[in-house]
Amino acid sequence: MNDATVFVRMEKNAVDSSVSIIEALTRIRDVFEDFCHRASEITALENVQLDVSGSDPLAQLRQANCEITTALEAAEPSVRLGVALMADKPPVLVYRQEVSDFLSYLKGAGLTLRSSRKTGLNSSQQQTEVELDSKIVATLSFSGSKAEDVIHVRISNYTSLGEVQFKVRSFQVDTRFLEQLHRYLGRSENQLLKLISQSSTEVGESEEITLQSEAASLALQEKTADILDFSAAPAASNATLEISFRDVNLRFDAEHPVCHMGRKFPADILVRSKYVSRDHATLVFENGQFTLHDHSSNGTYVQLDRGILDFLHNEAVILHGGGLISLGVAPEEDLESIIRFDIGEASE
Repeated sequence: MNDATVFVRMEKNAVDSSVSIIEALTRIRDVFEDFCHRASEITALENVQLDVSGSDPLAQLRQANCEITTALEAAEPSVRLGVALMADKPPVLVYRQEVSDFLSYLKGAGLTLRSSRKTGLNSSQQQTEVELDSKIVATLSFSGSKAEDVIHVRISNYTSLGEVQFKVRSFQVDTRFLEQLHRYLGRSENQLLKLISQSSTEVGESEEITLQSEAASLALQEKTADILDFSAAPAASNATLEISFRDVNLRFDAEHPVCHMGRKFPADILVRSKYVSRDHATLVFENGQFTLHDHSSNGTYVQLDRGILDFLHNEAVILHGGGLISLGVAPEEDLESIIRFDIGEASE
């Protein structure tokens, strides 16, 4: 009798949790839709600035468009806002510290590097100038976990270059939260990051920065609601990703966490095809697993060894085991451009 009663209560709580998460994500989606509808009228979006760790800010950016992706019926319901930020000419960052980590930091943020060069007469005066592509993709993603009864929040390249992660309870997505989110989207004075940080701490986990450097992942320390500081923290996985494309074989792991695929150099996997975008897709090692991010015009096909075929368009998927990746067209339509991947564990 007691066991049956406990079971009924657990089942009821799970249902209530699910409804609450859907309601919260629906409210967030409504804010996204209102923002995109009014975006052309917000003059602040014509002069966007992104703070950059270790360099001067990226300034004079403008919002080109925004796109909302909603999956409320999925097992892990989510809503995502993607915003394209454009510069009139390729921006240049000047970096005054060890360059290897900085380049990985930029690639981990999903930026395309056009070129880099060192300046200065000696080591004490030496700097590195990095020219970037004119387009930067910023995203805000809210994903509900019914098992944990929380909403995972990921903000990438919106006010600061890089990605931050938080957790909030669905009931915390209240009127104040939505007001601050609306102000944050419009780049007005707001307290969203501070508000989410407090909510994340209540859930039991402080906020994290998940961009990978060449040697480590990074932890976030809050200074104010709008200024973020990055400090080193060790990576914690020995997963490896083997990539094979024609005669190219590459390996990625926690120390080499980012693989760029596209039609133009400096892509790690260079696929010269009319179907492939210049900066088509990115494989990133994050949270102990490899995630494939598509940011192309024609999308990306992923076929796992067990036969499941996925199509991504400005979306991301976590990869498991092994399989095939095809950029821009289905695998059977361009057999010569198929990319093979295999995920395993590094030997001790």
